[in-house]
Amino acid sequence: MESLTFFLGVIIFATLYQMQRRQAGAERKLNSLLRHFNIDAALGLVLSDKVKKLARDPAQKAKAIKVHQSETGTELAEATEAVEAYINSCLTSVAGNEFRR
Repeated sequence: MESLTFFLGVIIFATLYQMQRRQAGAERKLNSLLRHFNIDAALGLVLSDKVKKLARDPAQKAKAIKVHQSETGTELAEATEAVEAYINSCLTSVAGNEFRR
């Protein structure tokens, strides 16, 4: 009985490991395609009002990233990229408005 349990455990582990490797390969290919066609994956993610409010305060940037990550389920790097893109767009629009005056 113990050998059967061990055998099933090994099969389950091997299957999960193989699935994880396939997923990682698919993600690499997708990221490669996104880079090739100059598509920013973060553009499709909309920041909530709560995240935008936090992101406007430089002291709350880390909290904005964590909140965005928890709301969307994105990885840390993707959440950071999305929040920083929003901050940069705010800075660009502010600089553009000052430039027009």
